[in-house]
Amino acid sequence: MEETKKTINEVIKVILKQLGVDATFSLSETDGVFTVSITCNDDPSLLIGKHAEGLLALQRILQIILFKKLDRKTEILVDINNYRERQRERLEQIADNVASRVSRDRRSSILRSFNAYERKIIHEYISLKYPDLKTHSEGEEPARALIVSSSGGDDSIAALEEEFDNSQL
Repeated sequence: MEETKKTINEVIKVILKQLGVDATFSLSETDGVFTVSITCNDDPSLLIGKHAEGLLALQRILQIILFKKLDRKTEILVDINNYRERQRERLEQIADNVASRVSRDRRSSILRSFNAYERKIIHEYISLKYPDLKTHSEGEEPARALIVSSSGGDDSIAALEEEFDNSQL
């Protein structure tokens, strides 16, 4: 564990230096997952990128370097200027809106354009806060969709799209 922390610290220092950003970081570990919290004093959007592509790339690069250095998979999560917390709040707000609509109208809803991490947050939030609703994902990346529905009834994408198509007639 200490060897892993030491290696992560060294690698992050080098990466941030190579990127030329004015940033500091802290490292924590919970249940075998290491979290690197970066505070960027420059414009954080330069590191985060559009749709968090930069943040995810940085996380992936760190995973690859650590695998090569430690010869084992290391679970790591990178956060920049609390982006993930703000993202979680935004996703929970979306989940609340969709869950309220599904509960009120008793009609399933399809959510598209979310990555696996975002879908996981929505799944967990709805299952915790809305026990009368259910969620599941269908399809293949990059077109994988999240379906929120009330208990019972056909909530497959095909059924929902067929219902939508028929309502357009």
